[in-house]
Order: sequence, then C-alpha cells, then structure tokens
Amino acid sequence: METPDHIDLTGKIRKLTEHPCAYGSYGDIYKCLYDSTSGTIEVAVKALRFSLTLNQGEESSGGTLPESFRRELGIWRRLDHPNIVPFLGTTTGFGPYTSMVAMWMPNGTLHAFLEKHGDGLSITDQFGLLQGIARGLEYPGEQFTLAT
Repeated sequence: METPDHIDLTGKIRKLTEHPCAYGSYGDIYKCLYDSTSGTIEVAVKALRFSLTLNQGEESSGGTLPESFRRELGIWRRLDHPNIVPFLGTTTGFGPYTSMVAMWMPNGTLHAFLEKHGDGLSITDQFGLLQGIARGLEYPGEQFTLAT
C-alpha cells in the first residue's frame, strides 16, 4: 500500500547476503540494494525482532503496521536534513515483521565510526560531530510536533 506517508518497497529490495551485517537493540541490519526509479542504491534494512503492538483503541492499516507507528514513519520520511538518515519506506521478507528501509551510511553508526577513528579526531572534528548531532536532534522539533 502506497500513500504519501508510507511506501511499501517489497519486491524492490535485494539482499546482498543472507546474514545481517549488524545487530541493533531492536533488530538486525542488512545491507541491501534498492531498485528505485532513478537507479539502484545501497540501503539498510532494519528487520525488527519484535511485533509492534497496537495502542488501546488503535487499528492496524492493512493488517501490517499500527497507525501510530505509520504516523511516526511518515514524519521520519518527510524529514529532510543532512544530519538525519533518510527513511525510504518499509519492506517484508526479512523475518516475521515489517522492516524499515533507510539510506545506507557507509561510515556505519556513530559508535562504530568513533571506535575506528575517534583517537585521530581533532577537537575541531569532535566539535563538528557534536554540532551535527545537535542540528539533527533540533530539526524535527522545528518542523513537526512529534508524538510522545
């Protein structure tokens, strides 16, 4: 189902390997390729390890995602900022639950980047990273009222 707030990319995502390349607190990360209308791009697919439960009185859309989660994904999708990873849509086929698709970040997570390069960063570089993080955190509040 495609709406302005949600794009189902099922069938347009190709796994590069059968195994995740990283593991997060709530899901497994796969490096994949997305066959978009403008070409093939590298993406990260986060396969959730748990089911999203409905809030009291809430219905799921098409039996897949709770409406509150779809709204949050819609907000993420509309965020356009250099310090926020772009959200592209959702897909299935990476486990029992719907997975999220975002742009692939070649430097990995901030934690992985700092583990690899942290000792070689100057104070100026460190301050630049902090500024970028602050700008990324500030931006959504300037654009939307986020649900808590």
